[in-house]
Amino acid sequence: MEKGGKNRKAFTLIIVIIALLAFAYFYFFNSEEIVVPSFDEFGNPVETAVVGQDLIQLLDQIQGVQFDESLFSSAAFRVLTDYAIVLTPEPVGRNNPFAEIGRSQ
Repeated sequence: MEKGGKNRKAFTLIIVIIALLAFAYFYFFNSEEIVVPSFDEFGNPVETAVVGQDLIQLLDQIQGVQFDESLFSSAAFRVLTDYAIVLTPEPVGRNNPFAEIGRSQ
């Protein structure tokens, strides 16, 4: 019985060592660098040479999108039902909700 316990402890120790080595390898030798962008006081990335360059790149990507408009004339689209709920206007509360109750303002 004692021999089985030693084997189990040795096996567990080997598994733990392998897990630690794998963690150390991925932590220290991972080739991907994590680039943390720096921002100015307004929250804009500092690396952008042209203001709005990221928007221009996004626009270039969006312009390549093609949309099949025959979807709107298909029978499946026409049988869709709108279950929207119309919201009715509710009365507005007091002018100052933090004022004492019973005061005019």
